[in-house]
Amino acid sequence: MPHSPERVLLFNRSTSGFAFLAQRVMNPRDVVYVEEYSYPVFLRLLSQCGITVRPIRLDEEGVSIEALDTEQEHYPANWLLINPHYHFPTGISYSLKRKEELLAWAERHSVRIVENDHYGDLWFEEPSKPLYEMALQQKSRVEVYYLHSLSKTLARDLQLGVLMLPSDFTEEELERYRQIVSMTGAEPSLLVVEAAVRLLDDPWFSEVYLADRRTLFQSRFLRLWKEKQQALPAHARMYPITGGLNTWIEWGTPTANATELEERVVTILREEGLELTCGHAFRVADEPADTKRRPAVRFPLAPMEERELKHWLHRLGAALLR
Repeated sequence: MPHSPERVLLFNRSTSGFAFLAQRVMNPRDVVYVEEYSYPVFLRLLSQCGITVRPIRLDEEGVSIEALDTEQEHYPANWLLINPHYHFPTGISYSLKRKEELLAWAERHSVRIVENDHYGDLWFEEPSKPLYEMALQQKSRVEVYYLHSLSKTLARDLQLGVLMLPSDFTEEELERYRQIVSMTGAEPSLLVVEAAVRLLDDPWFSEVYLADRRTLFQSRFLRLWKEKQQALPAHARMYPITGGLNTWIEWGTPTANATELEERVVTILREEGLELTCGHAFRVADEPADTKRRPAVRFPLAPMEERELKHWLHRLGAALLR
């Protein structure tokens, strides 16, 4: 994370950090662009705050610039909410070129960015550069709010969320936000903060523990990637990933019936003992009924071992042929 401690706000979890943005920083009249597949909790928070949410199509490099331009003609955005590194739920990572294009696009249209980087520490070979850091280096006028979660890396029960405020905020603005957070009661306990500091300050954590977790999940994914050709039918596709805890599998052709097809496959596998999540669970609630897309499921890399992953990938492939 960029070293700007005076711009750090701590929360009892990253969801509380995003709730702070939705309730205290965004305006009910705002329009927020989100990725076509997004974190459902954040989508619900935006909806509860009365904020207009518009989904934007993804391609292999990230949010489509062409789709952003098209949507901007009809519903001009105030905010862009993205998850550029090991995206949840698809697992893709934005290319450096696409991140540069997004910063340029946001600057042209005076759009603020929320960068959700909750899997940012779980890279396989090399870390990605956050948009927050890129905007700082380029001296961009774009306001980037950087949201990070430590529960995926420190420990599941050690809930701690971090929100980095934009780099051009004045000391008065920073202090005002700190006071608001304190008033909301969303700050973590001192016990949690001290435990996190001890872990993060221990060389074993970064040099051994995190390195082992990255290697573990990379080996699980590579096993799946090697097996996909034998396990999945020709009409299915697994997304390549460079970090994180899940991949994404699509099949068939775009159809308005994708939700029903997803639920049929998930029901079959649930009866056999595997819990998968349908693609439609990650889409906006008011999506038009006639929207055409390929059916898809989120395929997790945890908590299963490699042999189990291989088995369930083959079972998924068989279910896609029924």
